[in-house]
Amino acid sequence: MTCDNLLYRQTFFNFIYNTLVIVLLLSVIHFATRKVTKGYEFFRYCGTNLTTIYVIQWMIIGWTASFQDYLHIAPGFEMSIVLGIVIALMAIGISKLLPPIKW
Repeated sequence: MTCDNLLYRQTFFNFIYNTLVIVLLLSVIHFATRKVTKGYEFFRYCGTNLTTIYVIQWMIIGWTASFQDYLHIAPGFEMSIVLGIVIALMAIGISKLLPPIKW
């Protein structure tokens, strides 16, 4: 079986592995935030204001992509990871200044 025939180019074993990793990490986060109220409040805030964070995040991503294209900057893989973390943190920080978006 070639990779072209697979969903998201994964085998069944990759799917099982990824699912187990996600369940494990969710369990760790659940038990870690149960003991630490600050961590719980952070995840609760992010969950409550998810729409606002997404809107701000995609606005920042759009502007960043436009400037990268305009300036002909092609970040490497490591820079993309750092940029993604910075954009996510900026979106969460800016969302604290704005009222939540209600649908």
